[in-house]
Amino acid sequence: MKLIAFVIGIILILVAYVPYVRGIFKGKIRPHLITWLAWTAVTSVMVAVLFSNGGGYATWLTLFILIINIIIIVSSLHTGAKATITKGDMFCFIISLLALGAWLIVGQPLVSVILITIAQFSGFIPALRNTYRRPFDESVFTWSTNAVRYALLAVVVSSYTATTLANSIFWSLAYGAAAVFLLIRRASSNRA
Repeated sequence: MKLIAFVIGIILILVAYVPYVRGIFKGKIRPHLITWLAWTAVTSVMVAVLFSNGGGYATWLTLFILIINIIIIVSSLHTGAKATITKGDMFCFIISLLALGAWLIVGQPLVSVILITIAQFSGFIPALRNTYRRPFDESVFTWSTNAVRYALLAVVVSSYTATTLANSIFWSLAYGAAAVFLLIRRASSNRA
């Protein structure tokens, strides 16, 4: 079952991010650099922690996402896609890095997961702000696919505990809500 969920996860990542990167090069998708930098930093540490703690298939899914994150950063820098970086975005980035740093030194696993989720979500806030202002700069399809992918990530963890499931469940719900938010913003933008 875990192998099947892992393979489906890889397929979902490819299905979500190949068109996303293609959209960057076509100028249709404009990822927020701060968001992707924060996510890359967090994901790098997550890969190392999962690898050193026998994370199983979740390690390889997370490594694959790290590679995708790097490709997105390089693609957006290469195409010159830049979102307006505000003081608020920088604040979110700093909070993300601080939460990441705290996560590395905290000894309690569940507290660590909460801190890493805060670090990830702090990095996501600039993308949400950008999406509010320019709802066609992001991909509903990618965000929806990520909601499903994170649900699958919860399936492939080695053991089912609050610690191993909290982040995946949070992000499944967050991406689902963000996709709905994006659809609502697009609908209201079309009416304006």
